[in-house]
Amino acid sequence: MRAEKFFRDGEIVSARFGNSSFNDGEIWGDATKRSQARFVHGFLFFSDWHGTVLSDPAVAPEYAAFALHVARSWAADYGDGTRMPEVSHHDETTAQRLIQLISLLPRLKDFVPQHDYNWLAELAMDTARLLATDDFHATGNNHGMFQDIALLYFSVMCDFASPNEREDFFATATTRLHSYFSSSFTSDGVHIENTPTYHLMVSKHVHGVLDILSKTGHPDADYYESLLRNAAEYATHAVMPNGMYPPISDTTQQLETRAARQNIFDSAEFAYAASAGKIGSKPERRTLVLPDSGYAIYRSSWGNPKASFAYFSAAYNANYHKHSDDLSLFLRSDGVDLLSEAGAYGYDYKDPLTKYGYSSYAHNCLVVDGISLPRTDGSAHLTTLEAHDIRTDGYKVTGRTRRLTDTAHSRTVDIQERDGIPYIDVSDTIESSGEHSYELLWNLGTDVEAVVHGQGFELFHDGRKVMDLQFDADVPTKVSLHKGEMRPKPLGWRFPRFGEALPAPVVKIAFQGSRAQLHTRIRLADFSYLDRGLNDKSAAWRRSNGSVGLNYLSVPASSASGQGNSQSSSQQSTRQATSPSTTRSPLTRPERTHYTSLTISATKALTTWRTTATGPFSPRLKR
Repeated sequence: MRAEKFFRDGEIVSARFGNSSFNDGEIWGDATKRSQARFVHGFLFFSDWHGTVLSDPAVAPEYAAFALHVARSWAADYGDGTRMPEVSHHDETTAQRLIQLISLLPRLKDFVPQHDYNWLAELAMDTARLLATDDFHATGNNHGMFQDIALLYFSVMCDFASPNEREDFFATATTRLHSYFSSSFTSDGVHIENTPTYHLMVSKHVHGVLDILSKTGHPDADYYESLLRNAAEYATHAVMPNGMYPPISDTTQQLETRAARQNIFDSAEFAYAASAGKIGSKPERRTLVLPDSGYAIYRSSWGNPKASFAYFSAAYNANYHKHSDDLSLFLRSDGVDLLSEAGAYGYDYKDPLTKYGYSSYAHNCLVVDGISLPRTDGSAHLTTLEAHDIRTDGYKVTGRTRRLTDTAHSRTVDIQERDGIPYIDVSDTIESSGEHSYELLWNLGTDVEAVVHGQGFELFHDGRKVMDLQFDADVPTKVSLHKGEMRPKPLGWRFPRFGEALPAPVVKIAFQGSRAQLHTRIRLADFSYLDRGLNDKSAAWRRSNGSVGLNYLSVPASSASGQGNSQSSSQQSTRQATSPSTTRSPLTRPERTHYTSLTISATKALTTWRTTATGPFSPRLKR
């Protein structure tokens, strides 16, 4: 148990940050990791104490004394309010600390001396007064929401405060909360901070506010009931088939089973989605398109953890938690992330991986002249989503952004089913007034392996083909595969949680010009490329480095002279596949013999390529 570990070993345990030494209060001065510092200064390690060790009469006295010791340790340096460094009195951190104090106070009352209880109550009172000031309030974002929720809880639960002050806190909190919530959801009922888990978190607090206002007969209760009904639809459809939200923006990926049972929404459909079909009722619709919010979501079925799931984002609803992900497409199928995103590495903006996680390079987007789209620029109106066709089995939508340098990018995503199988077509149109270099990125999941071809790539999982992507372009293109690179800048990374980085493949399609059109076909079955066993580790595929790089499968010589017959050589050459690899494998004697005949076939293929290719980077070898 976390509380026992802290009490007995002096270690603060966090699933997000690991174990940290309390070191008799030295931890308060460690601000090297901003996210972790906010965790400890917010007293969030106390979050489960009131329901565990402080509820057990056998151990509650010693844990109550220790909790008081920890609070005094913090207050020795920061409690009087004269020293307010950025982390200890960060707006949301201060609100979280008050919420934890409110939870601790009724539990400690019977186990600590009265003067100690009075001291802790005064610390909570001073914190509430700080949150009530206009100068300290974070208006217009969820940090301010936490401040006002903490103030609301204090006004309702802390009877040691004077009635007049509690009434003032209640009025301040409810007025601010109504102002925030009425401006923080789109007309589609989606929270504006660009992240599904934040949408769920804020909705959970809407539910908490509604519960208090309903019991006090407050006139705003009806408004909050309507707000929750609208928010439930997006919260339901944005959940992936495995019961987790996709790694969009600053999403923290975790199973949402607990949320399914918390009655956040009066919706059996949300409970079904968040529990991966274990409870609740199956939703009737499988597609959700929200043009005002900028999202288009599809799934092939409900209740199947291996169902196909696509999430297209043309959203810029606020600056908070915004990534440079305009027109990014996420795709999961058969229980595996196929087209993915890096996720968030942390909030330390000096860290190169943090910068990468926010950049266009970490999403399935377009990059102009090697410079990522800025995370925010105050031009939210330049990114839009238009719905052309919304069907029970898919949709056709177009996302557009003019936020790029001298460039307009539009992406049409068309998903339709044939015999229950989703077929996905993506059309990209790039227009600019001058010449630019472009990179179109496809970030891939960590559990897949990519085999790259001149006009696309195949994805394999556990040796089995799971996706095929092919594209046509009206400009010369160069396709390359990258993974886990740090120089000249980060590329090919996945962040499953804050501070953790895993190498992940990313395919880059590079081209130049003032305008371009690319049509991409994504297939999850009925593949155009045959499965040639390229991903089979037991197969003896090797690499040649002629004018055109080729993968080849060596076969023994079939004649006394060591030369295979021309038919076999020709047949063998049809099993070739282009790849960006440049590693040469040493050839044994039989391989050298067959390599000679293979070179003849490669030369013929090169001649064909020179006459049919659209440019020096677009070989169209017959396969």
